[in-house]
Amino acid sequence: MRTWMQKEPLDERNLAVNVYKHRMKLWATEIDLLPYDETMIGTLKYDGELNFAFFDGNKVTFANRYARLREDMPTATELANILIAKGFETATLAGELYAVGPNESKLKLGPVMHRIKKPHNKEEEDSVRFGAFDIIELNGKDISTLDYRTRINMLSEIVDGKKVHTVPFKTGRKGCMELWNKVIAEGLEGLVIRSEEHGNMKIKQSLEVDLVVIGLKTGGISWDRGEA
Repeated sequence: MRTWMQKEPLDERNLAVNVYKHRMKLWATEIDLLPYDETMIGTLKYDGELNFAFFDGNKVTFANRYARLREDMPTATELANILIAKGFETATLAGELYAVGPNESKLKLGPVMHRIKKPHNKEEEDSVRFGAFDIIELNGKDISTLDYRTRINMLSEIVDGKKVHTVPFKTGRKGCMELWNKVIAEGLEGLVIRSEEHGNMKIKQSLEVDLVVIGLKTGGISWDRGEA
C-alpha cells in the first residue's frame, strides 16, 4: 500500500474532507433521547477513520482530514474496478476506512488504525474495508446538493463489493432502533442519524463504572502537605 503524508498546506483532497466534517456538525445524544422523526436516516458507524475516496477514471485515492493519502491498496483497487465496470469517469465518495479480523470479526480501534496506516503484511492489508455512506461528486456533477435519502439510495446501487460496501441504513425511528440492536449485538461503534428537523446526531454505546479511591501517591515540589 502506498501511503504518504503531505506537507503544509494540505492537499485540496484533505481539505475537502475537513470541510465535510465541519458541515455535518454531529452532536452526541443517547438512544433513549432519539426524537420521533419518521424522515430521519440512520447509518451504522464503524471504528475507523473518515476518508474520501477520489476516483479519477483509473484509480482510487483515499484522503483523510489531516495529511494522509493512500492508494495501491486492495480496497482502493476493488472500488476502482467497481466504478470502472459501471462506466463512471470520476467520483468522490465519503465513508470510513476500517479493518476486520478473521471471518470479518470486529477489531479494537488500535489494531484498526495500525492496519489502515501501516499494515505489517498482506493479510493485514487485505483486512482493510471501506464503508461508504455518502456521494459527493459523480461524473463531474455535484451530488452533495441532493437530499441525503437520494444520495444514500444512489450509493447503495453503486458500491456493492466485498472490501467496499455501502453502510447499512434505515429510515425513521423504528428503523434506527433496528440498527441500534445490530450495534448492540455485534459490538459496533454506534450510529449516525441525519434529520432535517433535528440535525445530525451521533449515538454510541455508553458504559458506567463505579470507582472507589483506595490510595493516593503525590509527588513533585509543587505539592503541599495534605494537598491532592
